[in-house]
Amino acid sequence: MSFARYMDGITMKIAAFFVSLSRNPIAPILRKMEELREEKVVREARMKEGREEGALPAALKPEAEEVMRRKRAEMVARELPKLSLGACIFLILLFLALYMLLYLLSK
Repeated sequence: MSFARYMDGITMKIAAFFVSLSRNPIAPILRKMEELREEKVVREARMKEGREEGALPAALKPEAEEVMRRKRAEMVARELPKLSLGACIFLILLFLALYMLLYLLSK
C-alpha cells in the first residue's frame, strides 16, 4: 500500500506542476531565477568564510530558509493580469493584420 501512496503522491505533484504551469507559465522561470540568486548569496558567504562546499554558513541558514519559503509562496500566489475578451480579440486581429501585410509585401 505504501508504494501506491508514493506513486499517487508523485503523480499528484506532476499534475499540480502542469496545472500551475498552465495558469502562469512565467512563474517557474521566475522561481528558478530567485533560487539561483539565493544560491549566489550562499556561495559568496561561503567564499567569505574561506570554504567552497558544505552546509550553509551559520549566520545565513535560518534566514535563507525563511526567505526561500516566503519567496516560493509569493511566486505561487502571484497571477498574471487578465485581459478582457475584447482586448484579446483586438490583439488577435492586430497580429492577423500584421501577418497579412507582411505576407502581401513579401510577394
